[in-house]
Amino acid sequence: MVSKLENEGIAVVLGSSRSGVTGSEIAEGLTALGHHTAFSAAGPHISHLLFADDVLDRLYVTYVTTILAGRSYATLNEGPVLDSPFAMEPRTLYLDPAGANGGAQIFASFDRR
Repeated sequence: MVSKLENEGIAVVLGSSRSGVTGSEIAEGLTALGHHTAFSAAGPHISHLLFADDVLDRLYVTYVTTILAGRSYATLNEGPVLDSPFAMEPRTLYLDPAGANGGAQIFASFDRR
């Protein structure tokens, strides 16, 4: 699979462990490829890797005013308890009254303290 992706011109960053890549390895791999800013919409497990290795500088969150019910739900950060809390300061807050499906949505950003 890796060689197939590389043959298509896609850079692949492999983790040093068979259990997966770390947040530091993701950041180091992107830096080695010349990227100084990265956007991730990969989900709660990847955000946990980035929080756990303290490589996240800014967090963007979109709140949509739709309430979901049920037993499963998506969360911002999913994984083991972090060694220390990851403190972030609010940076911006914007209300879009004509958001998704006619409902309002809120865009927020937070910077690492």
